[in-house]
Amino acid sequence: MAEGYRFNPPPNWPPPPEGWIPPPGWQPDPSWGPPPYGWQLWLPAVEPSGATASGTAASLPAGTGTWVRRHKVWSAVMAVVLLVALVSALGDGDEPIRAIPPATQQTAEPAPSPVPPSSTRSPSSAPTTQSPAPRPSTPLPPTTPPPPVAAGVPAGDNGRVTDHIDGDTLDVDGTPVRLIGVDTPETVAPGQPVECYGRKASAAIARLLPIGERVRVVYDEERQDRYGRDLAYLYRLGDGLFINAVLVRRGLATTLTIAPNDRHAGRFSKLERQAEQADRGLWSACAAEEPAPEPDPEPEPEPEPEPGGGCEPGYDPCVPAYPPDVNCDDVVGPITVTGSDPHGLDGDGDGVACES
Repeated sequence: MAEGYRFNPPPNWPPPPEGWIPPPGWQPDPSWGPPPYGWQLWLPAVEPSGATASGTAASLPAGTGTWVRRHKVWSAVMAVVLLVALVSALGDGDEPIRAIPPATQQTAEPAPSPVPPSSTRSPSSAPTTQSPAPRPSTPLPPTTPPPPVAAGVPAGDNGRVTDHIDGDTLDVDGTPVRLIGVDTPETVAPGQPVECYGRKASAAIARLLPIGERVRVVYDEERQDRYGRDLAYLYRLGDGLFINAVLVRRGLATTLTIAPNDRHAGRFSKLERQAEQADRGLWSACAAEEPAPEPDPEPEPEPEPEPGGGCEPGYDPCVPAYPPDVNCDDVVGPITVTGSDPHGLDGDGDGVACES
């Protein structure tokens, strides 16, 4: 410290005790903030006339010229060092330049050293305003391109299968969709038994369109039925498989044409004839399982009673007298048994023999 100087604390710093001099190596608390622009931390001990409000003296005491010159030299050296460091930082291309937040810029400004200054400020000591470097834009995360759609799939809405109801109804993105133009055997109809081949048809569509499978939903003239279900043709997006047509061709469904949704009615009818002729699916399984009913046989005339009262008492209508023994194949039933039943025709004892 040069003799004849006193410490001049800025107004935003806490006032020190009267006559207090900063010891060697002392630094101000960063929380105090920087001094006002142009503030002089050291002033002559005796204020000369013409001193400015910021504490800049018009003249210095004698004997301080050498100290002032040394201070100018060191200020110039420090300015060059800071300039080289700044150019090096800006030219470093290994990492992007990031803007420093305003709060960080303010707190990072070095506090002035409490060293007696010269009467003339070095140009490098003037605070400079540096524009923050532009923050590099955050790159968008890479997006996965959608899977390709098979050629020939008609326009419509895309979705994913979320549930299976039965062979011709399923949910796409949570919406029930009833396939147009086809009808599979019932499995979930209220009050009705499971129909022939119904479970196999339901299992088949679950294999063709598993949960999560991507589909194209294509509508016809009427979009919904009276139950609020969407009416549509379904195509498998990966390979373009036409699900409605496949069900008919494999014998998993029959045709069901309801106008005005009849765009593919002719195609479905042709596929149905081919499946029936080839005995595919339900055309063979259900034909063997449910044979056509035979016509009722003509009733045989009842035998007339033999002359001389050849009927055994206790049977109505007439049964030949015992002995010899007869069975139900020898008489026409049913026969009401009111007696002892010597022929043993009423096996269950309910009073009616030869019911079938």
